[in-house]
Amino acid sequence: MPILVTCTACSKTFRAADDAAEKSMPCPHCHKDTAITGPTVSLFDVFLSYSSKDKTIADAAVATLESKGLRCWVAPRDITPGKEWS
Repeated sequence: MPILVTCTACSKTFRAADDAAEKSMPCPHCHKDTAITGPTVSLFDVFLSYSSKDKTIADAAVATLESKGLRCWVAPRDITPGKEWS
């Protein structure tokens, strides 16, 4: 699971891969080296469930949320056909 990192230079947050824990990398916002520490978080910020009748509206909602930097989980885009999921 990704690590939610808060940059000490600019105070903005970003996600880093869990294998980067305890290392440092440039902040994607200010490009200053930042220690990769923080809580682990879900891969997604939003789970969107909708009726197939509302696909156009759901697609617009996903586009708006993702343009704001939120990561959305939405079927069928984010699930492999035939894969078990609960």
